[in-house]
Amino acid sequence: MLPKTINPGNFSNRNEFINQANDDFMTTVCDKDIREKFNGKFIYVDARDWVEDKLDIFWHIAGLEEDDQITIYPCSNDPIMLLCGRNCNTREWVVETRTKSKAVCLYRAARVTWINAILKHVNSNNSCVKVWIERGRTFIRYENGLDDFVIILEKMSKNPNMYKLVTAYPVFFISQKRNFDKQYLRYVSSENSIKK
Repeated sequence: MLPKTINPGNFSNRNEFINQANDDFMTTVCDKDIREKFNGKFIYVDARDWVEDKLDIFWHIAGLEEDDQITIYPCSNDPIMLLCGRNCNTREWVVETRTKSKAVCLYRAARVTWINAILKHVNSNNSCVKVWIERGRTFIRYENGLDDFVIILEKMSKNPNMYKLVTAYPVFFISQKRNFDKQYLRYVSSENSIKK
């Protein structure tokens, strides 16, 4: 079971909401004393770059890229839609991160506390979690009912006993769901052929 998402009814505007999401991110993901490990290895969160008083990686997690084509709103059946104003299409609220322009997505931001919860699930071998490696990155995907979320880690080149958090987000594009399914099946198939 994952933690409840942030209730948009508790906020009068989206700035208050995003500030709460950032506070939750700082508490549950950035605090190294609280943050779960992956397979017993420390997960590094880059805290060097700040944009608009928030970590660059927070905006990466809480934002959509410019080339993301939204045909169905991920928040269609979620009360968060009342606060966001369909920013994924209007792009009225865009943040310039270190590497990309990101349209702020409250649907994604509302789920930042899932990162640590999913790491707990993977460490307990929960059947809702799939783990695979693709192009040198470790993908951790949680699927249960309507919840579909991925965490992407990279091994630290200077310290193989550490991972770096690359990003994490809810998976709502059908093409991405299919792509992740294919990657996982390919990985499992290659792992099984190696074991034979």
